[in-house]
Amino acid sequence: MKRSKRISALALALVLCATLLSPAALAAAEDELTESISSALSQRRTVFGANLPYGAGENEVNAAFERAVGYDIETMRTVTAFSYSSSGSKLMFFVRYAEKNDNPNMYAADYDEAFRIIDRTISSHEDGVNIFIRDPDARGDVNAAQDRAIEIYNRAVSQGSDPYCSYILSGISCTVSRIIGRDDGFMLSYSMKYNETAEQSAFVRSFAEQAAKDLGLASMSDEQKVRAINGYVCSIARYSYTGDGANDHTAYGMITTGAGVCQAYSLLAHALYSSAGLSARIVTGTGIDLSSGQSEAHMWNAVRIGGRWLHVDTTWNDVFEDKNPYLMLTDEQISADHVFDAAIFNERSFDAAVSRLAKKTSDKIVMRIGDPFMTVGGKTFEVDKGRGTTPVIRSDRTLLPIRAVMESVGGSVAWTGAESRVTINYNGYAIDLWINNDVARVNGMDFRLDVPPTIENDRTMIPIRFICEMMGMGVYWDGGTSEVTVCPY
Repeated sequence: MKRSKRISALALALVLCATLLSPAALAAAEDELTESISSALSQRRTVFGANLPYGAGENEVNAAFERAVGYDIETMRTVTAFSYSSSGSKLMFFVRYAEKNDNPNMYAADYDEAFRIIDRTISSHEDGVNIFIRDPDARGDVNAAQDRAIEIYNRAVSQGSDPYCSYILSGISCTVSRIIGRDDGFMLSYSMKYNETAEQSAFVRSFAEQAAKDLGLASMSDEQKVRAINGYVCSIARYSYTGDGANDHTAYGMITTGAGVCQAYSLLAHALYSSAGLSARIVTGTGIDLSSGQSEAHMWNAVRIGGRWLHVDTTWNDVFEDKNPYLMLTDEQISADHVFDAAIFNERSFDAAVSRLAKKTSDKIVMRIGDPFMTVGGKTFEVDKGRGTTPVIRSDRTLLPIRAVMESVGGSVAWTGAESRVTINYNGYAIDLWINNDVARVNGMDFRLDVPPTIENDRTMIPIRFICEMMGMGVYWDGGTSEVTVCPY
């Protein structure tokens, strides 16, 4: 009897040992743990339990949690810390989350790409953006990543493609967090506030377009346009010496109240220059009263005329009444009583910003649900020549024939039939997707999709928002027209 018990105990031990050492069984149990964690994280649960796989230790549990975090970029952004305790075969997790927001989540290959994303966010008057970026040089140091994050948003304000939107910003904040399980991965979360609403800015653009027509700017030379716009702004505005209200700093406030400070003058003049078809920028610096030696923060415009960038200070032209001493001055001339950072405000940076603004318009792709045609840079093309393929909505997500989009912006799409796999290459990004599979691989990292790719009309249909945002593109949905707009820049 005793021998029988010993044999039974030994047999049990052998069975357990076989279970512990079976790679397939352990992998399946770890996958089950990952799925359990992923489900809890998607519900933002702060405390939850799970089963500990046989043979799994601290490394396996940490790896399962990190995989669960990495499945979804929203989870990746919000999970900031976790710990767990174990008792026998049971695990108890404790998770801390960052504040949730509705801003889009995007992937940036480097900080230059992050700059372009922030620039587009500001120029689109959006409230914020979350950017996932890999920065091996930071070596997991959040402070180092924070310094670079601040540097690029300052650059986006001073050198952004649309200075009007940059200078109606009333505030911009950035928080940086390290991605769980990825020492070189960081999430940069930006929030923006503006002195004008999007509707007020649209009103200013409409006002400027009508003023351009009323002034007959279309028939004038560039120099005549600048003189006419300077005179027009001076005729409808007066300087606000109190300057203590938000409206005193906006073009909208100047239009509706007739008064404002240098920021309002510069913004309104910029809107008019843009409506007149002129390349223009806004310059910030210091204005100096040469008689008293006093100085204060100041803002004015730069306009490209005859291939040269010249300065126009409409504010001081208005203060000096009809003398217009600050009209189309060179850098040397304006520097007599204006100080500005020539490393930021120079012809090269001005030309680069204007080029980025032009690229945003020329590369823009617009598609409509159920419509076999799309526009690229304002020109109309068939989405899928001769086949009638159209964008569709599946599970509240827009799916597009991805080849049409990627080839329009210079990317490529490859199909591996044996794996039902689509590979997208664009501007340093490599994305693998599998038909009817909700996992996408971006530059070697796995993310979970809301809706998997599918095949319709013998064409691969891809969830466009995820793909474009993973490649740093802007995606905008207009429910009124059922249009989706993709901005590669």
